[in-house]
Amino acid sequence: VLSCLWGDGSVPIGLFGRRAKSMVGLDIGTSRVKLVELTAKGASIELTRAAVELTPVDVIRDGKVVQPEQVAAVIKKALAAGHFRPGEVVAAMIRKGRGWRTNIAQGARAEPFRPDEAMEELALRAVSAVGAFYAGVDLMKSDDGRLHVVEVNGIPGWKGLEAATGIAMADIIVDRALARLEEDRP
Repeated sequence: VLSCLWGDGSVPIGLFGRRAKSMVGLDIGTSRVKLVELTAKGASIELTRAAVELTPVDVIRDGKVVQPEQVAAVIKKALAAGHFRPGEVVAAMIRKGRGWRTNIAQGARAEPFRPDEAMEELALRAVSAVGAFYAGVDLMKSDDGRLHVVEVNGIPGWKGLEAATGIAMADIIVDRALARLEEDRP
């Protein structure tokens, strides 16, 4: 019924002009949700992970998702069962300054912040869209309540974030990079 692919922004698997080191395929059918991850290994492509979960009866009718919350729950269950590692928001802050400028370097102060699910999902989609392993995402809520991505920064400053949250970003990034390198070893 509904299929999509997304990648981690590396090289060399290609789809519609996009290149990635690995890609995940999602197939949402009337009876099952299927997930597969394909990874480039030298000149070949390997099936890295796979998961299948049953779709509850009547959540998809006539090719249309009629109960999106239940389909989302099945997708999450399949991600967990297949040990897929989606991106995550590690830390968040809100910057407060005088006027409209909220740059830490220009005197604004940072405070810890717990983003809601919609904010996290939008930030993760923005990072995925630019193919980054790590990024800082600036979000802004408009007067009508809609969220907007203002900036995706591939080299964000950590001074305010670490001060506000106490999280050592460099340690986390190094640990994740080393883990990814270990996964990529033949």
